[in-house]
Amino acid sequence: MSILFWVLVVTLILLAIGIVIVPIIVNRQLVSSDKQQHNITIARQRLADLKQSHANNQLSDTDFKQQSGEIELALGYDLEAEADSTPAQSSQGKWAIAILVWFIPFLSLLSYLMLGDLDALTKLEKQNQISQQRQNDQQTIETMVAGLAEKMKQNPDDAKGWQMLGRSYKAMKKFDQAAEAYGQAYRLLGDQTEIMLLYADALGLQQGTLKGKAAELVTKAVQQEPENTTGLWLAGMAQAEQGHLQTALQHWLKLKTLIKPDTKEYNDLNSLIGSLQQRIGEQPASATNDAPAASATGINVSVSLDENWGDKVSQSDTLFIYAQALQGPKMPLAIAKKQVSDLPLSVELNDSMAMMPGMTLSSFEQVKVIARISKSGTAMPQAGDVMGFQVVKDKQATPSVQVEINQLMP
Repeated sequence: MSILFWVLVVTLILLAIGIVIVPIIVNRQLVSSDKQQHNITIARQRLADLKQSHANNQLSDTDFKQQSGEIELALGYDLEAEADSTPAQSSQGKWAIAILVWFIPFLSLLSYLMLGDLDALTKLEKQNQISQQRQNDQQTIETMVAGLAEKMKQNPDDAKGWQMLGRSYKAMKKFDQAAEAYGQAYRLLGDQTEIMLLYADALGLQQGTLKGKAAELVTKAVQQEPENTTGLWLAGMAQAEQGHLQTALQHWLKLKTLIKPDTKEYNDLNSLIGSLQQRIGEQPASATNDAPAASATGINVSVSLDENWGDKVSQSDTLFIYAQALQGPKMPLAIAKKQVSDLPLSVELNDSMAMMPGMTLSSFEQVKVIARISKSGTAMPQAGDVMGFQVVKDKQATPSVQVEINQLMP
């Protein structure tokens, strides 16, 4: 412990002793002085009365001498008795003072040892050091970020720099600046999934909602990468904010199949799914399943690769399996993302894999089921992709199809 602590302890103990002992000493002196003064006052008053009576011839000389002598003798006895009693009183006061002088420090230290924290000062010093270090680190970070921001003014076409600046501002909870930085990166990189999601997240934090531009970016990102976990999470949040609870549920049920069970993220998502299902009137127990329930109008798709194309694609190439309305918008009604290395495989397309409200597999009777290998890894079809498809005109009559990938997209 520091010297200052012990100085304070000693000072407080001395103050406590002084508060208790000084009144004792003063009171003893006042009591002794008051008693002696009282006796002298009475004696003087009686002598004055005798003198007045003698002067008025109310008292003879003999009686005056006799009574005045008695008063003087009594006063002498009182003074002698006072003198004899003073040492005893003084001795008693000294014992009381001695006991208090030892008792107060002993009681104070014993109470501190029993109730106090011996390491309190050490802990306080460490906390102060940690707090000071954090302040220094924060100042250092702010200086570095300010330097990076100044650098970006000189190099406005540095997309990576804008992303780094956006991450820094987000960590500092400066969401306005983070959104602006990610907006600059989006301006340079265009519709790349990662930057669209970063920009959308920053806009959501800035606005307090994922509506508007943020929702548009999330939707576009999920269209490009239907199994992007961040995209599915944000898409679920955006749809829930807009009141599209069923669509939000579909996004999160799909997300649940892509993250590891028995993790904090999985458990948190499971709780959200249960709450969402309660809101839309479903049984919350279904949220505990490891995979979303298949829709009654789902389609089982078996996918294989023509042997003539085996040496023309890479095992790491992305494989998209999806259904489109035969007549109507070409946006996928349900989509799954795999790799060529997974072939041959089977997958069920159902409403939980929908990308937009109202655009579900159960909403259309006639669909086109497509399996496409993408060299670029994006969901948008491009020339050079390898694909195969089957047309389903009656989903009830055709609950499963086989698709062989055997043709090149023009």
